Amino acid sequence: IGNSIPIVNWVVPNLVDSGRTIPQNLVEVEAFKRLRKIPDVRAVKLNDRGERDLSYSILSKDEESLNLGVSMLEAALRGDPALADVATEGALPRPELQITPRPEEAARLGITTRQIADVLRVATIGDIDAALAKLSIDNRLIPVRVRLNDESRNDLARISALMIPTAVGGSVPLSSVADVTIAQGPSTVQRFNRERRAILGANLPIGIALGTASAAFERITADVVLPEGVRIAKSGDAEVQQELTASFGQAMILGLMLVLSVLILLFKSVIQPFTIIFSLPLAIGGCCGSLDYHGLGGLNARFDRYLDVDGDCDQERYFAGRLCC
Repeated sequence: IGNSIPIVNWVVPNLVDSGRTIPQNLVEVEAFKRLRKIPDVRAVKLNDRGERDLSYSILSKDEESLNLGVSMLEAALRGDPALADVATEGALPRPELQITPRPEEAARLGITTRQIADVLRVATIGDIDAALAKLSIDNRLIPVRVRLNDESRNDLARISALMIPTAVGGSVPLSSVADVTIAQGPSTVQRFNRERRAILGANLPIGIALGTASAAFERITADVVLPEGVRIAKSGDAEVQQELTASFGQAMILGLMLVLSVLILLFKSVIQPFTIIFSLPLAIGGCCGSLDYHGLGGLNARFDRYLDVDGDCDQERYFAGRLCC
């Protein structure tokens, strides 16, 4: 750009572009196109803040409703050209040991879910540091942590046989008050305001702005009937853009109020400042209407009549005096 400006081109050197000729966005498109051919590979592109270009939070208090709502939204958004690589950023499921208390049997024996959790915590990972027994050796207190070994923790029958204290002073095995099964569950659970959260994100195709993609996302999700208790909230860049738009509107209103206050103090009247403020929208409309009526191309052509495009001096052209190019 600097080489095309008169006088400035004397200072700006003419640099030869010796780098790559393909922009980054085209490289990313080609990379994801090749990754899609590899089975069992899930790849997403993150921005400089570690987030997707467009991301929304799906919130619900029920895990099954949340998973169903996310799958419905993901299926509805995949075919839109304004969104690319739509995917959920939730944790992958993995095998885990699930213990489901039986409320009626536990209440009959006076056992609470906290007691069950404490017994399982001590047996698997040990007690908390404050409750550990201490061994005094050479004037040092060494904590002693007691827990099941790795082989016993992988034994379903051994865990089911853990003894739970009852309200009358006895103890019963864990299998009598809870169901111990092997199932699948998420490796991590994300929460927002005590609700389960799953992040649904997408990349922006080449030439698509964030506002256009957000409008397409909201238009499509408005037609999807989500399960009860599932709601959508903006996050990432979409949330930042919404806050920026709201802050800009508030700043404009405060600026107009400040200008109005200054005018009232200067004119010592209220009528004239309001007249000036209300005439500003009319002035903007008149300016835009005039430019649209005359056309920007006509104004540029009229100005070009006074300039010699070839760089020669024309003695018959004057614009505020003689112009010599």
